[in-house]
Amino acid sequence: MTTAKLAKETLSLPPKSRAKLAETLLASLDDSKQRENDALWAEEAENRLDAFEQGKLHAIPGPEVFKKLVTALRSLQPQLLRIEAEARGLAQLYLKAGILPPRFSDDALHVAVAVCHRMDVIVSWNMKHLANMRRVEQINRLNLKYDLPSIRIHTPAEVIES
Repeated sequence: MTTAKLAKETLSLPPKSRAKLAETLLASLDDSKQRENDALWAEEAENRLDAFEQGKLHAIPGPEVFKKLVTALRSLQPQLLRIEAEARGLAQLYLKAGILPPRFSDDALHVAVAVCHRMDVIVSWNMKHLANMRRVEQINRLNLKYDLPSIRIHTPAEVIES
């Protein structure tokens, strides 16, 4: 089958089917991005280790890092957010779309609550499942599909450094 014929047949599908197909195709492209991102993170880790071993980079003791983090968080005046039915439904959509695996349903709910409460940013150490560019792109793509706001997800280190 030619690409032109495939495109013609695809365009004859109902909108929801086309959207699902588009998500599947985009997800298939994201795997190469993930490998590239993993390689970049590995390179960054190696560079940091080399710099540390050469005395160009100094370690900061864990308690000092956490003290800075706690100070930064307290200055934000955090508030508890209610978990509404809308957030539970959105979390299920994230899981159903394969953005997060079912065993990380708490992470999906965390993001969904933040989105439903119109939060701008989530701060998380969870770089594999949350503070991960590929996943954030997928989350925001699904949010856009349902006319929901986008969300940014950053690590505490990124927040403290800025």
